[in-house]
Amino acid sequence: MKNEILAWLNSILPQHHLVEADIERVNFIGNAKGGVSRPILIRFTSYAIKEQLLSTIRASPELLKRDDRIVQVYQDISRESFEWRKTMKPVTSALRKHNYKYNWGFPIFLKVWKGPTLHKMYSLEEGEQLLKAWNIQIEKKTSPRPAASSSAVSTDN
Repeated sequence: MKNEILAWLNSILPQHHLVEADIERVNFIGNAKGGVSRPILIRFTSYAIKEQLLSTIRASPELLKRDDRIVQVYQDISRESFEWRKTMKPVTSALRKHNYKYNWGFPIFLKVWKGPTLHKMYSLEEGEQLLKAWNIQIEKKTSPRPAASSSAVSTDN
């Protein structure tokens, strides 16, 4: 599937000569339901590539025709994921303050490396417990701000 997505992206953004390393992952979202197309989540390794894709398809919507279908491209994943990311703001703020790099996992979790060990947090409580074990204080009062780095792609039949 990744090769098909890569070929499609290169047809839209030929100036970038995208390679497999430009895409961190490609996943179907949800369960297969008898002939109904499922959304595909694409996580790019570069924010600039994602923004170029969105800009190009806004300017040339005819590029979204693929075979007999129209591909729909969205800025980010589901509202649920967005809301979950907002709830994790105290943890991500503390991680940034202490120079820890983190990534959002799919479907919904936060991953952070400490030394050679990868840690995954599936809830605010897990994040608070982990940071407490690392002697990192969490500030409880922060204002949420949206975080977006993925694009969801869907096809209409």
